[in-house]
Amino acid sequence: MNKKIVQANSQTLQVILKSDALVFVDFYAEWCGPCKMIAPLIDKLADEFQGKVTFARLNIDENPDLAGRYEVRSIPILMIFRREKLIRRMVSASSIGHYRGELQKVVSKTDTTYET
Repeated sequence: MNKKIVQANSQTLQVILKSDALVFVDFYAEWCGPCKMIAPLIDKLADEFQGKVTFARLNIDENPDLAGRYEVRSIPILMIFRREKLIRRMVSASSIGHYRGELQKVVSKTDTTYET
């Protein structure tokens, strides 16, 4: 696992989300094939956006309370937060270009408007 990605749980995620940093959270499960497929893409993005975005992975089987709180109904689901506010939600596996584009849009903005 990429050392630049925090393995989050209920306690650590709340601390991370309260920071001023943009936070990219990968909600996954060990049994999820598409989650395993995109994991290397997320690792690359963590390297590319180091210092601009905090990356975290959250196992929904180990943290069902957070899966419920963030309405995770299918995985993989990726969410971007700023100051505890959800600003992007990406459902299903996609290309690194798609994820990179979504991150670039958010990194370049200063507002906290939720966009799909």
